[in-house]
Amino acid sequence: MDSINSFIHLLDKIETQDRRLGMTIKNLRCLTGEKSMELAYAMALKLAEESE
Repeated sequence: MDSINSFIHLLDKIETQDRRLGMTIKNLRCLTGEKSMELAYAMALKLAEESE
């Protein structure tokens, strides 16, 4: 039973990270659409580094 709870906790963490990633990508799209390319590029690089 403990391994099942641990797995459920892991799935919850993945879901939270996925939600944050989705929000970050939406923000990047908005910045790109607003022609804030320097900030969008910096955020994209930071996201790529954190994803490694």
